Order: sequence, then C-alpha cells, then structure tokens
Amino acid sequence: MGTIINPFKDQYHSSQSFLTKKLLPWTIYCILPIAVFRLYFYPLNLPLSSIDQFPNSTPITIKPSLSPPSQGNEGTLNATSSCDYTSGKWVPDKQGPLYNGTSCGTIKQGQNCISHGRPDLGFLQWRWKPNQCSIPRFNPNTFLQLIQNKHIAFVGDSMARNQLESLLCMLSTVSTPNLIYKNGEDNKFRRWNFPSHNANLSIYWSPFLVQGVEKSNNGPNHNKLYLNRVDEKWGSELGTIDQVVLSIGHWFLHPAVYYDQDSVIGCHYCPGLNHTEIGFYDVLRKALKTTLNAIMKKSEEAKGKRIDVVLTTFSPSHFEGEWDKAGACPKTEPELEEKLVEGMNGEMRNIEVEEVGFAKEKSDKGFRVEALDVTKLSLMRPDGHPGPYMYPFPFANGVTERVQNDCVHWCLPGPIDTWNEILLEVMKKWNLASTPVQSSPFHRNILFIPTPMATPATLSLSFSLDPQHHLPHHYCCATHFKPHQTLLFNSTTPLPKYPLLFHPKSDRYIVKSSSSSSPPSPSSTTAPEPDPEPASPYFLDTLGTGRFLTNEELDKLKFLDGFSYSQELESGVLCVRVMRAEEMDMTISLLAESFAESMAMASAYDTLLKFFIKQYLMERRSLMPHAVTLVGFFRKKKQQEEDDEEEEEELAGTVEVSFDKRGANTSPPTPTPPKNSPYICNMTVKHQLRRRGIGWHLLKASEELISKMSSTRDVYLHCRMIDEAPFNMYIKAGYHVVKTDTILILLMLQRRKHLMCKKLPVVTISEESSDEECKGCS
Repeated sequence: MGTIINPFKDQYHSSQSFLTKKLLPWTIYCILPIAVFRLYFYPLNLPLSSIDQFPNSTPITIKPSLSPPSQGNEGTLNATSSCDYTSGKWVPDKQGPLYNGTSCGTIKQGQNCISHGRPDLGFLQWRWKPNQCSIPRFNPNTFLQLIQNKHIAFVGDSMARNQLESLLCMLSTVSTPNLIYKNGEDNKFRRWNFPSHNANLSIYWSPFLVQGVEKSNNGPNHNKLYLNRVDEKWGSELGTIDQVVLSIGHWFLHPAVYYDQDSVIGCHYCPGLNHTEIGFYDVLRKALKTTLNAIMKKSEEAKGKRIDVVLTTFSPSHFEGEWDKAGACPKTEPELEEKLVEGMNGEMRNIEVEEVGFAKEKSDKGFRVEALDVTKLSLMRPDGHPGPYMYPFPFANGVTERVQNDCVHWCLPGPIDTWNEILLEVMKKWNLASTPVQSSPFHRNILFIPTPMATPATLSLSFSLDPQHHLPHHYCCATHFKPHQTLLFNSTTPLPKYPLLFHPKSDRYIVKSSSSSSPPSPSSTTAPEPDPEPASPYFLDTLGTGRFLTNEELDKLKFLDGFSYSQELESGVLCVRVMRAEEMDMTISLLAESFAESMAMASAYDTLLKFFIKQYLMERRSLMPHAVTLVGFFRKKKQQEEDDEEEEEELAGTVEVSFDKRGANTSPPTPTPPKNSPYICNMTVKHQLRRRGIGWHLLKASEELISKMSSTRDVYLHCRMIDEAPFNMYIKAGYHVVKTDTILILLMLQRRKHLMCKKLPVVTISEESSDEECKGCS
C-alpha cells in the first residue's frame, strides 16, 4: 500500500525554476498597474479614536447546537436574545471587506488572491446572514478595546494562522501592529503588538495541541502524538496568555502513531508497523480533552487571572478533482442553499462542539470556553479558496497540465473574515456578562462601559425612532457657505464620561453634557426632549466604523453636513459639498475613469481598479471629520425655450481634503508635506466638463472649507511636473513650489512631482449673518 502524500509538501521548491524563468517578467508587468494605483491613491491605516469606549453594538448570545435550529421569526439582536448563527445563508453584500490585498501587509502570499491575479472578485461581495438574526459588521475599535492590556494567542495549525492574519488585517484598518517576535521556519511563531492598546496577538504552531513529533523527510513518514500532555511550545507560556483561540483538524488526517504515557496505544494508517489501527476521531477527542483540562487547571491555579478559550470548529476543504490539476476548486459563488454538515466534516465538528460542552460542565464559574462553530458557513463557501492563485498569475502562459491548488486555506480578504466577526460577538457576550450595565431602556442597543477619567461628566441621550423624521435629500445649500465667517470649535470641550453612541436606526439625536460625578439616572436618560435636531446622515451612515467622536468632532461633523459652496459659471451652476454614502459608486466611477485615462490602463483592469478605489474611499470616509471627500454637481443653464424643463445635475468632479494629522496619509507621496497641515489631493473633473472652471472652484471650495475646519493656514498639494495646465492653475491661485522630486524618483516608477504650498489669508469673524439662498442648487 502507498502512503498518503501531503499535497502542499515542498510545493515551493518544486516551483522555483518555473517562477524564476517564466513568471518573473510578466509578474512585474501585471503587478505594475496595482503598484501605480497604490502610489496614486496612497491608502493608509485609519488612526484610532482617542476615546477609550466601546461603540454601539449589541452582542449575540452564542448558541452553537448539535441539533437543527428552532423555527421562528427573525428578531432584533439584544443582550438577552438567543441566536443560532450556525444556520443561515450567504447573501450579496455591496460593501465588501474592510481591507484588500495591498492595504494589509500581514497577508501570507499564498492567500493573497487579489494580488496574485484572481480575476473574479465576486467572492468578496457576500455576507453570512443567520436565519433568525444578523451578525454586526466587524468593528476593529471594539475588538481592540476588548483586548487592551491583554495577550491573545492563536494556537493550532495553518488554519489558526489563516484566521489570525485575517484578524490582523481587520484591526490594522484602525491601528498599525508591530511585529515584535518571530521564530521558526515559515514564521510559525510570531507576535504582534498594538501599541495603541498595549495588546499582543500571537501565533503558536501546534497542529495537534498535544505534544507531537511531525514527520520529516529524514525520519519516519508518520507523526507521533503524545496524548497525555500538551505541547510545551505554547503550554509553557499559558501564564502570560489571557485568551486562547484553538484551531486544529487537518493534521489528524495524516499517518500517525499515538502514545499515552510513552506507551503506544494505536495508530492511523501505519502499514508495516505492528500497531492497532484506531483511526483519528477518538484521538482528536482525547487531544482536545487534554488541552482544555490543562488550560482549565492553569486558569484555576492563577489567582485573579482567567484564561478564556475559543475553539474554532473544523474548516472543510473543497477539492473537486486532483489537487494538482486546473479546476480543483473552480466555484466562483457560494452555495445558496443550506447544506448538511455530514461525513468527516460533521464528525470533526461534532467532537469539537461536544468537548467544549463537557468542559463547560466540568469547569467552575471562572473558566469561560466557547465553540466558534464555523463549519457549516465555511462548507457553503467553495469559492473562497486561493485554488491556483496560491501563486501569482498561474495562467499567464496558458493553462498547463499541472497546476497546484490550495482548496483548504482561505483567500484574504475572504469568508474567513466572518469567523472573526463571530469571535468578536463571543467576546462582547463575555464582556457584557462580566460588566454592570446602566439601567436604561437603551441598554439593549447601547453598551456603557465605565472608564475612569480626569473630569467625570454625564451624558443625556434622547432618541426619536419616528421613521418620518428623515432628512430631505438635496444636493447642497442647506446652509450656504459664508466666506468671512469663521466656525469656532472649542478645543477644550470636556469629554463625556460615556461618549455618545448612535443607534444605526435612529433618525434624531440630542446631546447634553454636564459636569457631574454621578451617573445619569434612568429618568434623565429617557426624558423626551422637545424639537430635537435632525441627525446628520453621516451619523447614520452604514459605512461608519463605530469610532467614537468627541463633542468637538461632533460639532465639526454637523458643520460638514451643512457645508456647501456654490458658484455660477458661464454654462451652468456648480454646487460643491461633502460626498454622501449613496454617491460613492458614482464617485468611484469618476475616479476610476480619470485614473485609467492618466495611466493609459487597459479596460480589463476596470473592475479591479474600482474595487481598490472603493476600499480607499471607505477608509477615507471613516476619518471624518479629520478628512473629507468633496463632490461637485453641475447643472447646465436652461435655454430660453426650455424654461419649463428641469436640467438634471451630474457629478462633475471630486477632491479630497485632510485637515490635520489624524486625517493625513500615513504614507504620503514625495516630497512629503507636513502631516499636521491641511492637504488637498485626488482632484478630478469629468472629461466632458473640463475647461469650464470646475477644477478652479473645487480648489476654492477646498480652501474655504479648510479655513473653517483648521487653524493652520499653510495648505499643501502635489502637482506632477508633466501636468502643465493644473500647475498654471495652482500658480494663479497663489501656490508656490516648496520642493520637487529628484530624478531618482523615476526608479520607483513614479512621475516627478512638485510639492506646492499656499498660506491662506486670516479670515475675520463677521457678526453679519448671511441668509443668502443658494442659487442653482436645491
């Protein structure tokens, strides 16, 4: 009999010659547009809110079950509701993932499907929807708050690493991690630190959890497992760990000999050895029992320190043919009908869920353990694996007879991001159970976590849930911009003890802050307020990250909601204001068209280009009010014979403005502008509407907004040396060249650029109120 061969064994070495001789030239050529895009838009990690509180979200009561879920109507999530998230379906999701293959630097190359040229990006546009509830979108700020001053360890095989790398990418959208430790081949032992929260995330390679000796080329062709003791590579560090996320399964399928107290008790697929074949199901159960008992014992011994445990259930593979031929996992869409978890997948999953249940019954109240039951939802995503795109552009020279496929691990971004959304809900449930909640009718929607502050204050919230109170949608001019009136923001506004949390379905808000050391009473929290102001659509925006806003930021956000700049041109009227969520798609199309034109990119890159731009705009939008994207709508003048006809507005241009260091790009273009100064970039005018002064007024609108939003007068922008017309416009507007790229910048595949600066005039506060109506914008 033959032996079972690991399809991924030595896959890198077998492809070295092919990669070097054939892939390198066209890989550089194909990645060039992506690299240029990166240099053009400069995506960055989002800065973290300075407020140490949790955003508005409601935890799911985690309820994995061995039996089918009970039938019932879908309910609203709250602190006491029960949700079996294991039964559901994948539904289309236009918003897509938090990150992409270029904005996250911790993705293992074998899972970076986008950068490796996977042409179908539809697999990114799906979201898991349980039958009876909804899982909130992942909020990286909340996760970081929950792990502040803690050490979270992912222990297991490559699926544990896959999940951790997904989590790192999601968290890095708000805070940049530092790699502080690495060891072992293929970086099997690594640790990252998030200095913003003094939080550590580690990966420990331990594919059996118990002590094991992995098979090697120079030794026996089977693994050795010692089922009575845990692997000391992670077990010896349990005292430093606050939470463990376990993930194992696939390595138990390999040939192995099993030991208990150094005595052989059996084996799995060991021809030629005089051992009893016992399979691997009971061995998996024994390994889990040993592991959970060891963690439970350590948690009981550590006085005042608790070790929480999450066990991620078995992740199915989706091989539909030979692993080294094209089409091994060819699906491009999820399974739309709910599938049964059966066979080996079901056995592995059931063992893991059962052992978690046994551990709960055995443990005292101080030990917390949950099963992260992702087997079914993962089974329904055969489209989420790298497949042949575990290597860059595998079909650049045509379809070859042999091509290696990875139908086990998951693309990043991809379906595995959902695992971490559920993980966050587990942690929120634990936090809710251990933290007193304010007695309030809003406690089901708002989670208050008291945090000591230097100046305590109370916050009174009043919400109106009346669906009739929607803001009227108009293009701009709700408040006409007053050029000589400076908006004053009080930088010394005291921070409330409980920062304002907005419920996503609320259409009104009122904020009242008063200095007090006592918490608000239920009556003061729920008292109705007369004539509340309508909420800004940016508070209700589904693209928000849940970041907390200070009172000063709230004032600025309200001002941005009403900001408008209007100018009558020879051929029509231009109205400029802040981009809204529903206008993102048209803005993406405009930017993609402009970028493709300037770089002479082929139309084949259009979908990929729009995807990157969308990710970038979502990241920038979440930085409001520290940065903003403005859009200009143009309405043609009516002809005399067309007095009764309304001319439609069309998107004419867009420009991006950052006001301070928190809104600045972490990786700005060269020459580098000061990060704490206002910066204008990505100005684009629709091709058919150029030469009408629209670019000039986008610039003027940006300057007007900066004069209100920033106390710094120096404004910076970049202009490529080859762009003569924009350069002349900037000179005419009063900008001067501060610095110019050296010729060496060409070696980085970038155009030479001027860094230009203008000192805005100091505006005076005018006591006169301007009640002018905006002309041409309604």
